[in-house]
Amino acid sequence: MNRNITIKIVAVLLLVTVTAKAQQNKRGKNDAFQELVRLGKWNTVWPVQINLHIAHYVTPTVLESDSADTDMALYYDPHAFYMQAEGMEQIINDTVLIMVDNTAQIIRVFPDKGLLSYSRGNELALFMPDTSMERLSQKFTATMQEEGNSGKRIVLKSRDRISGTDLEKEVIDVVYNAGNYQPLRYKQLKRSVVPVDSASYSAMEKEAGWKGRLFTMDVKGSQLFFVVKEQVIACNFTSINYAQKASPVQEQNRVIRTADGEYQPVKGYELYNISQE
Repeated sequence: MNRNITIKIVAVLLLVTVTAKAQQNKRGKNDAFQELVRLGKWNTVWPVQINLHIAHYVTPTVLESDSADTDMALYYDPHAFYMQAEGMEQIINDTVLIMVDNTAQIIRVFPDKGLLSYSRGNELALFMPDTSMERLSQKFTATMQEEGNSGKRIVLKSRDRISGTDLEKEVIDVVYNAGNYQPLRYKQLKRSVVPVDSASYSAMEKEAGWKGRLFTMDVKGSQLFFVVKEQVIACNFTSINYAQKASPVQEQNRVIRTADGEYQPVKGYELYNISQE
């Protein structure tokens, strides 16, 4: 998986954690937003290990890297964070950040970039800054419905729409277990407008899948052609485990620090090139 895509996925995959804990006692809000408040607490019990399957795709596709499909493992507690996806690893403790590219056999060590360098500890566990329920309700409309025997589904749709269309700029779809408020599936759709040439526009007009996503605009006597680009990140949570009491991979499993403060790969990783940033 492309590293930039991986970073974007980690940055958004737990939007369900950002609802307003400080506003739990407000009344009169939409039931869906009230449920989001409760859903936002699911990952506040540490330590936790999460396994999920992630799909990322963009239409219309321009680059091969626009699409990706991978499995990801995550672990975090107040003093550690670990991520593994597609041969890449990120290991963080209180004092150091280690990035491992197993495909390229490269280890990068960032001393003094550990969790203690963040003013509020393991902010990586939240993945996104705190967002109040008030701000969410201003930005989105929300609906909620039953999903299967024990699930619920909340769909957030942005109030802002793509100019010239009836399409929302962003849609977030969360399916979760109604008993323990753990997420089961998460999908985020973001839309933007990109120009296309007349030939591409004509070809898209003939395909039903582009209906409602094409429009033209006259600018200074010239006709311009546009398509609504859609970027989707979809996550299926395959397991959430609270029994794992320590990070499955730790600093000493990849590097050791010598007496002079330098880092060296451990046994089994001797062929890796290592750099200290």
